[in-house]
Amino acid sequence: MHSDKLEQEIACVVQSVNEWDDRTSPDDYPEHLLITSEELAEILRNFSETAIAMGIELTARFVEKRLHDYVSEHGSTDPDTGTVEYPGNGEEYVYELEEIIEGIRALAAPTGTSGGSDHG
Repeated sequence: MHSDKLEQEIACVVQSVNEWDDRTSPDDYPEHLLITSEELAEILRNFSETAIAMGIELTARFVEKRLHDYVSEHGSTDPDTGTVEYPGNGEEYVYELEEIIEGIRALAAPTGTSGGSDHG
């Protein structure tokens, strides 16, 4: 589910770091990779941007589901105009949910990173 996508992103970060061409593993620990504290900090900064963006998108999808559920349950199409109509103030509620979804997605700052470090 959502944790699967996060695990996939973690695997991508690990793979990216493992492919750094100027690194070797200690002879006694071939499965280890030596990185500096600064490099680790940069990796974590980049990954946190990805994780935050994923959380923002999940939040927007949660509200979208509420919107779609409301429309399915309460919306009806006027046969003459083809317009979807709602009882009471339902149309205002739909617009409000659409604005909330848009606002949530606007919180995601474009990063242009894939979660890995820019290290060569």
